[in-house]
Amino acid sequence: MATQQHQFLPNDCAFQLRYSPNARVLDHRGDWAMRLSKHLELSEWGIIDNRFDVYDKGRTIQATVEFNACGMFMVDVDDHSKFHKKAYSLLCFLESCPEFGEKVNVLRLGVKLRFCTRFSGPFEQLRDHVKDRYCDLKQDGYSVIGNDVELMDVGVPFNFKDEYGEFYTHCGPMRRKQLKEQFFKNREESALHDVGLYYYIDYFVKPEKEMTVGEIASKVEVFSREAWNRHQRIRKLIVKG
Repeated sequence: MATQQHQFLPNDCAFQLRYSPNARVLDHRGDWAMRLSKHLELSEWGIIDNRFDVYDKGRTIQATVEFNACGMFMVDVDDHSKFHKKAYSLLCFLESCPEFGEKVNVLRLGVKLRFCTRFSGPFEQLRDHVKDRYCDLKQDGYSVIGNDVELMDVGVPFNFKDEYGEFYTHCGPMRRKQLKEQFFKNREESALHDVGLYYYIDYFVKPEKEMTVGEIASKVEVFSREAWNRHQRIRKLIVKG
């Protein structure tokens, strides 16, 4: 049986903040990159056009700052709080830079999580679990599609809204080749599951107003927690483990 940690692997987590353009960021790319590298304890950094990246040697953690956006990307975390804390550390650094400002005009703030849970049975069995337990395709649906058809695959996109924001999700069974080619391109193919349940969620708001770093960090924490927990519930519903 998979350990609690490996039930969430592979995964990747991303946070992105889009704000009104701030040309002053461009004037400080080199200095900020070196300082942020020390602040986040990440050894590598580089400047690419109008942005700079700070990352570790394995590219498992990366922070990006542009004149109109910033973000954090992490690979294979075993708890959403680790991701949130790194994102918060990035935000605190930017807040400490007078040229960035204590408040920013936020255009879009979002957290994206992507998971694949191992499934020990055949692809067809997982496909049917998604159909029966998650999207609930009934016989009436088959009757209008055609009773003589065979369901080959299923992918379920949904758009929702709750008290925290909007969120888009996509869920479905995946084979290793599809996972490698479409979703986890930078992973070793041997590290991916033969068959797995893919789940993606993009939690976001578009406030188009000024927000403090504290307000932004609070949203990132809530989005990370809610997205992680929602995946956990759906994984248990479909895979039953």
